[in-house]
This record gives sequence, C-alpha cells and structure tokens, in this order.
Amino acid sequence: MTLHITQQFRRAIESDPTKCILWVGAGLSASTVRQGGKGLPDWAALMQHMIDELRDSANCDEPTLQSLDADLKQKKYLEVAEIYQ
Repeated sequence: MTLHITQQFRRAIESDPTKCILWVGAGLSASTVRQGGKGLPDWAALMQHMIDELRDSANCDEPTLQSLDADLKQKKYLEVAEIYQ
C-alpha cells in the first residue's frame, strides 16, 4: 500500500498541522499492519482459525469439518461462524 500525499495536503500540514486529521479506515489493519504477522486477521483467516480450533478440539465430526472447509472456499463466512458457535 503506497501513500501518495497531494500538494494541497502537504501545504495544509506545513501551514498549520493542528488543523489536519489523518482518517484511517479498516483497510489499514487488513493490508499494512498484518504484514509480518501483526494486526487483525481478515474474514477468511478468522474463519480458518475457527475451523482449526474445531478440528483441534475434536468437538466436530469429519463430515462437518469437510463441509466447513468447502464453505470457507466459497466464502460462506456466516455458515462457518454459525457452526462454530
């Protein structure tokens, strides 16, 4: 992710930095901070963690785990979360 600072923004910072606000959305944690293993997981990674926990806990039978893996591949995150719950 590359940050391109416009001339107008640069002038505003230089003239009075107290009047500038850096507004950062959820994409920051998703694309930049996660590099190097930090930050929050995206939806796919979160669902994979849920499936892995179910697999490790032995609280879920193999057909259900296979179904969850298929749901994850199809980005059916709500279905995965409902089974995990």
